[in-house]
Amino acid sequence: MQSGHCAENDHNSENLFSDQPNDIHDPREMNRSGHEQKWKIMVIDDDEAIHMVSRLVFDDFMFMGQGVEMIYGYSGAEARQLINENPDTAVILLDVVMETDQAGLDVVNYIRQKLNNKCTQIILRTGQAGQLSEVTVARDYEINDYKDKSALTMDNLTSSVITSLRSYREMKEIKRIAAMDNFLKEEFFQYTDDISGRATILEKTTDLHPEDKKLFSLRKQMLDLINNSTAAMNIKDRQGRYVLVNAQFEKLLNMESEALIGNTNHGLFSIAFADKISQGDNDILNGIDTLHFNEEFIKYGKRVPYMTIKFPLYGKEGMPFAICSISTEILQPKK
Repeated sequence: MQSGHCAENDHNSENLFSDQPNDIHDPREMNRSGHEQKWKIMVIDDDEAIHMVSRLVFDDFMFMGQGVEMIYGYSGAEARQLINENPDTAVILLDVVMETDQAGLDVVNYIRQKLNNKCTQIILRTGQAGQLSEVTVARDYEINDYKDKSALTMDNLTSSVITSLRSYREMKEIKRIAAMDNFLKEEFFQYTDDISGRATILEKTTDLHPEDKKLFSLRKQMLDLINNSTAAMNIKDRQGRYVLVNAQFEKLLNMESEALIGNTNHGLFSIAFADKISQGDNDILNGIDTLHFNEEFIKYGKRVPYMTIKFPLYGKEGMPFAICSISTEILQPKK
């Protein structure tokens, strides 16, 4: 079994986390063909008014120093053609009802199942509220968000796209690293019972075995990388123990990494919430390649919505050895 496909551009994936003005997201940065790097956002809708609004919203839109390349289509058939031509599309704003009552849903299945593209973020939109419940769509289709067009203001639309772009960026980078030869292998996470203690001891040791030196060097690289992310990230082993967390995850739970590493869902959350998280982890280990869902965490005493993506990391013989979760806070439009 292989991990879900993410269209990559080697030049574009060198550093997806930095916010510095001279990084890959600088609008002055050029790709190999001499063009500015831009996020690709696709709008698929049979209503011309939706396209007009989208042009207004995203005309001067910038994220991480990059502008956007807008791609427009009017049917499910056209959507399939466009995604084939643009596999590196970051976000798709997709209508449900077009040439058929479920044309958009068919496109979702085409992208996720036929193309095995798990990274492109799909925001499903409907102008016929009540035709399909949000619960049904979230359960049966691999989408990132589901919006009623009548309630989708310009601010809501912008917030949804920013949240989706963040998730796309984080997921693509983790999958890129996971695919690197001899980087994210089972041995990389074999610090289970006393991971923090062993790390401290080895960091203070100058005469290290070459393999230990290599693994801890790679671990430091990974931590430096994910700690620059605005998303809350964690990686668990097959036994459900947290083996890697980033600064945002520590901040979200208001706990230090020493208390998190080696702990489990049931050691950190309420029974009901831990059961829910563990069910998703088990689904990933049992063959589901990617899960997209919304959930709430308690942050500063308040319930805060997050969009979470969960996917496996594959090791030897194509078997999952760890579960990666990326939770991005859903921005709430200012009132």
